[in-house]
Amino acid sequence: MDTVSPKPTILDLILVDDEPAILDGLEKTYDWASYGFRVVGTAQSGERGLSLARSLNPDVVMTDIRMKKMDGLELIGRCREHDQTLEFVIVSAHEDFNYAQQACALGVFSYLLKPIDESQLGSVMIELHAHCMSWRNQRREIEQFRHFISEGKCELEELLLKKLLTKSIATPEFLRQLQVIDSQLSNADQYCVICLDVNMADRVLSGVDIDARRFVLTRPIIEELSATFAIRSFELSDGRVIVVVISEGDDSDSDGHVRNVLQKQRHKTKVGARTCASIVATSGRFLEGVPGMRESFDQALANFEYYLSVGADTNVVGSGMFDPPAQANVYPREQALQIIRGIRLNDHDLFARHLTGFGDAIAATDHLSRRICFQRLSADVCLYLMETVGIRTSDIERLARYSECVFKLSSDELAKVLAEILNDLILYRQEYQFSQTSDLYDSRINDVLLFIDMNLGEEGLAIRDAADHVCLNVAYFGRLFRNITGVSFNEHVSRKRIEAASELLNSTDLTVQEISDRVGMSSSSYFSTVFKKHAGMNPSDYRKNA
Repeated sequence: MDTVSPKPTILDLILVDDEPAILDGLEKTYDWASYGFRVVGTAQSGERGLSLARSLNPDVVMTDIRMKKMDGLELIGRCREHDQTLEFVIVSAHEDFNYAQQACALGVFSYLLKPIDESQLGSVMIELHAHCMSWRNQRREIEQFRHFISEGKCELEELLLKKLLTKSIATPEFLRQLQVIDSQLSNADQYCVICLDVNMADRVLSGVDIDARRFVLTRPIIEELSATFAIRSFELSDGRVIVVVISEGDDSDSDGHVRNVLQKQRHKTKVGARTCASIVATSGRFLEGVPGMRESFDQALANFEYYLSVGADTNVVGSGMFDPPAQANVYPREQALQIIRGIRLNDHDLFARHLTGFGDAIAATDHLSRRICFQRLSADVCLYLMETVGIRTSDIERLARYSECVFKLSSDELAKVLAEILNDLILYRQEYQFSQTSDLYDSRINDVLLFIDMNLGEEGLAIRDAADHVCLNVAYFGRLFRNITGVSFNEHVSRKRIEAASELLNSTDLTVQEISDRVGMSSSSYFSTVFKKHAGMNPSDYRKNA
């Protein structure tokens, strides 16, 4: 089967000559399209030619030399001031060495004598077209390389900032590595650190949608901040988004601007057809240098711990709180971890002992603080145990209801009600028996893999749908899926969606938005982020390199 050669790119040409008859002949006599050009403008003077060149931005200007007021050589020089990439062909009736010498000095591509030999013109224009396309491709490659270097530098800076703020690298080594990558970050800049995530209750209930919800909620904040400041962002191991805002010099309005941006996100947002969680957004002050950045990070995290608990029930989002409330640091984390350990081990004595210790640790605080701590404990139990064997959907729902009602309970009821819920959970886990064979579960997972492939285009595809399909408890199904496939349900779905998207990018002319819709991801920006994470480049670049 014969292949059809792609049509050449048509380049723009301007013709300049002060003799109307010659100009008209130039425009209409020759088949410019066969050379790869189209005439986009004509001018009967150098001044008019200069105006057209500046307004139309052509690829090539073909001009006479001898014209009144502004001659062809002056026109070329003036055009060069505006656009160094513009190419020129001189058409002249004068075979003058001095003119030719000046034309060479100005970088003119060719010098043709009137009357024009059509075959010579065709040869010159075809060669010029190839030259222009080669230069255009080189410029595009240079821009892509510059973009790649710039983007790579930002990613390296974000990695170094993450290491610095999580205390994986010391300040001297951080500064040394910034110099190695020629970073513009300076120890003299002002830094403000922001911590972002969805609130606690919705972190528990979101399930497989949590990454998409987090992305859609945090993206507007990052985009609005980046319009005013230089920013770098990264995720902590638990998914929280950290944004480092950079301000050159001491700007007293910077703190207020950040506070205003965060306050805008207090309302609920839509993700597809679903109502999304509220965002918890807290920040530290703008402080100078690396020590100031670390202090701002500590301030943001301290505020975040408190507002994460408050936001889990009341939907109040704290932002711009630079001094942590007294309640922010009273949560007895070690006791909470031991309570969770007791549940995991089905050790009732360990659980009961540390639940009592948890209550004793906060007994001296005010009633509001105790409520917040017990609410946080119920959420932590959910987050830590959701993927373990022997936790039922009904257990998660009971803990969620407890979290919703905690501010209506008395001090005595706070511990009593939670103890009853967790005691029932331990009893169930003690009675839980694994009675199915591994072959049966392998076949169920194979059934699920087919179910995923058949429903990949459904935006609402969630782990609960897959678990219901094979009649398994959601929490246990998640653990089983990971054990058999080696990846989480969410990760597997993402990989399959990117595989399907890659095939569509290679084999169709569908837009990125159309492809993201087809693979069940209606947000094209989120789709591009996930695609780049898996493929190492964004969808548009992938299609170009395919």
